Amino acid sequence: KGARNVFPPAPKRTRHPITMTILERILPPMSADKDDANIHAAFCIAFAGFLRMGEFTNTATGLTTSGASPKILRRSDISFSENHDTATLLLRRSKTDVNNTGVRIILARTGGMACPVASLLHLLATDPQDQSDTLFRFINGPFTRTRVLSALSLGLSKIGIQDSGYSG
Repeated sequence: KGARNVFPPAPKRTRHPITMTILERILPPMSADKDDANIHAAFCIAFAGFLRMGEFTNTATGLTTSGASPKILRRSDISFSENHDTATLLLRRSKTDVNNTGVRIILARTGGMACPVASLLHLLATDPQDQSDTLFRFINGPFTRTRVLSALSLGLSKIGIQDSGYSG
């Protein structure tokens, strides 16, 4: 108790949730722009799959290491049901997967502009890549946490919401 009096804990940061209403307003349109298609799909999948930022973004060092880093999502980690009603995302490594056996996340077609399955299909059609490539990318660089947070901040500012309180 005395230590807390001398060294009081830092105040808790305010964190606001991204709701479906906010998500739908900040999503870039489904267009032929490859960066927009990647951001759109990443935001929809992260929302629907309750993903942590580190589970769908890349680090520069993770991309340059030899071999396939198990933390990096690859195109081969996505599979679709026969009628494309669901998509299965394989997280080969996750913070909550203590045995590192991998976690399969089922994403259902929801309709609407935040549908994770439709956004994935649009991404694969708009930005075709090899199955060994990263699932998400920017045309001029890796899909890093910093760049994704910048896209989130830009989307929030476009709809008139201050980005303070929103984080990864």
